[in-house]
Amino acid sequence: MDINECYDTLGLTRDASFEQVHKRFIELSKRFHPDSKFNISDTDKVYYQERFKEINEAYQTIKSSYDGKTIAITENRNRNLSNYDIAKAYYAKGVNFLKEGDINNALDCFLNAYRKDETNPRYLRNVVKCLMEKPRRLHESKEYCMKLIKLEDYNGENFFLLGKIYYKAELKSAALNYLKKAKMLNYKNSELDTLLEELDGKPGFARKVFSIFGKNKD
Repeated sequence: MDINECYDTLGLTRDASFEQVHKRFIELSKRFHPDSKFNISDTDKVYYQERFKEINEAYQTIKSSYDGKTIAITENRNRNLSNYDIAKAYYAKGVNFLKEGDINNALDCFLNAYRKDETNPRYLRNVVKCLMEKPRRLHESKEYCMKLIKLEDYNGENFFLLGKIYYKAELKSAALNYLKKAKMLNYKNSELDTLLEELDGKPGFARKVFSIFGKNKD
């Protein structure tokens, strides 16, 4: 059974989401499961058995075409989980993808976590970190980072991330301003120190010497 036949078997179009596929599979499984039928003829029993087999085969084929994180989260919804719980599940899956170096799937998970719970800055921060790895999406990462700062304007890491975004975009004056803000908020990071030294134009030692002796120069 090819993928188009699978969607036809479930009575869906090819653009249906996996969530719709899963929901339809549950509905049809309950309707055609042979064990749910009582006092039916042998002919009808064969019909239900074959129909159930086709439905299951179609679902499994479509399921195999999706990645694990989509399936896991969608199937969890069948348990009537809250958005809070679904967001946590997406986030945990995203962390696993990130550990495996799979930025694309990690980003999808973190975005879905954020959409389910927009009050958690941790989800949004990871969206920003993933987008920053994609040069063509720096503008998008900046937009999300601005939302992050509105949500959590006391966290120096958020300003550090925005500074890095501007640095990657080669807007060094803006980058320096946000990196200084991160430092002012006591965010400690060796990369922050390195960037500040580069953008300030003075190595750390030279800056110290200047601060001590600069006023005494003739």
